[in-house]
Amino acid sequence: MKEFNRNHRINAVVGWSAEFNKDYYVSAGNNGFITDAFLWNSLQSGEGTKQVASGGSENKIYSAFARVGYTFMDRYLLTATFRADGASVFARNHKWGYFPSVALAWNMAEEPFMEPARSVVSMLKPRVSYGTVGNATGVTNNAFAAYYAQLAYNKQDNSQQTGVFLGRLENPDLKWETTKEFNVGLDFALFDGRIGGTFEFFERRITDLLTDKPLNTYHDLTFVSANIGTTGGRGFEFTLNTKNIVTKDFSWFSDITFSRVKNWWVEHTTD
Repeated sequence: MKEFNRNHRINAVVGWSAEFNKDYYVSAGNNGFITDAFLWNSLQSGEGTKQVASGGSENKIYSAFARVGYTFMDRYLLTATFRADGASVFARNHKWGYFPSVALAWNMAEEPFMEPARSVVSMLKPRVSYGTVGNATGVTNNAFAAYYAQLAYNKQDNSQQTGVFLGRLENPDLKWETTKEFNVGLDFALFDGRIGGTFEFFERRITDLLTDKPLNTYHDLTFVSANIGTTGGRGFEFTLNTKNIVTKDFSWFSDITFSRVKNWWVEHTTD
């Protein structure tokens, strides 16, 4: 944080993060027990078909981020951010996504021409922003093919033999889902904060939506992780906060919120 000539203030943050997710499991089962008294403590005593399975997965996300804020005369505010996120779940050429944003605000209540209204208007701040953010949580596992081994009836005498099967299809085009949003807002406070609120209007576009895309029934597998299209959204929200009664023994505050949001498909990929 740094201040220049009393009128200029700058604050900046840079950082780096790493996230590792590891999931492993082991399961065992049996049936045909002479008694249930042993619960799960004697699986080997069942006379049925013994079952055992194990598996696991590992995912990583690396991020670098920066934010710079600038304030001039306590009235004009600028905030700019930038993120670079890399996820191991995506294909080699799509691992990294880059997501900038910028926001502007005007603390109008501090302007000299608002001096006559200061007894009523204690805060009035219009603002506007535009930014992008990435999402990788729609991927069931990752973009790469996976295989597993298990017994199969593949001999003429119906005896079993261990084979290797395809467990997940590869999608070399899988990439980050990106949300782009434009926002216009107004924050206000009246009578020393006894009445305050916020009005927000936003328009959002989500591209490269991530999901498990169903496959036709003739495929060995039922789905593949894919980017399936684009959606749009638009809406507004109004919030009103009031301090109705504030005494030493009793306080009464109220918060009222009204919002309306509409979403629609812009593009839907079916191939």
